[in-house]
Amino acid sequence: MPLNIKILTATETKPYLDAMWTIYHRYYEFDKETMIERVEHFYYNVLFFHNTTLVGFTGVVLKRGVVIENKKYTLIGLGQTIIQVDYRNQNFIQHTCSKLFLQEQLRNPFAKIFLWTLAGSYKPYLIFSQHIKIAYPTLNCTQTNESKAIIEHIGQHYLPSFCQYIKNEGIGIIQMEKFITDETVKVKPEDLQNPHIAYFQSQVKKGESYLNGQEGCVCVITIAPANWANLLYWAGKMVKKKFKKLTLLNKKNADYPTNASNINN
Repeated sequence: MPLNIKILTATETKPYLDAMWTIYHRYYEFDKETMIERVEHFYYNVLFFHNTTLVGFTGVVLKRGVVIENKKYTLIGLGQTIIQVDYRNQNFIQHTCSKLFLQEQLRNPFAKIFLWTLAGSYKPYLIFSQHIKIAYPTLNCTQTNESKAIIEHIGQHYLPSFCQYIKNEGIGIIQMEKFITDETVKVKPEDLQNPHIAYFQSQVKKGESYLNGQEGCVCVITIAPANWANLLYWAGKMVKKKFKKLTLLNKKNADYPTNASNINN
């Protein structure tokens, strides 16, 4: 499909606000004014298109020169991410992260960059845990002192509802009002057969244990270094996926004359 991505400033996003709201209200409980406030807050808004039709978007929080334990970082956060169901699994987020990483590398080749998101469901979490080699907290990566410090910094400085109780485990848990109305992100029993989803749910359960029965939604701060190792790992997975699709298509085309001959006979 002819898909494309536009990285825009808040001012450049204004002509698309009505189209964004048309998508937004289907998946979030917030009103239009809240959506606009969030859009204006972001450093960038990344819009996803099919031809000229808007099919989704995400906001970017960009902080350069952030000092954490005497080291400087560039932190790129993704939030308010929405993609219409028919256009999911098209790697919009992965392409966005790659573009932002390359853009920041060109600006400062020596910058140490981390991506982060506030995973309110397992969908954004899987982008980090299944498609990126190094990410935290994930099943395959043991937390480091650096990753713990970055998660703590993000929680304390950008997310006022950061749960202090379990930060030393390297798990950043956020308590928020329930805001997602998308039924497709709810975890079904069969989903837990995926070990990454099961691990995500274990983090959520830890957060829920600190809510003490309070109303709310538990989100997990998830981070990953934006570097060449992670970019090449994702690119390799993309190549394998496309090769597999091409192989299956060629096999299907090769089988077609035989099947057609059998039908005619």
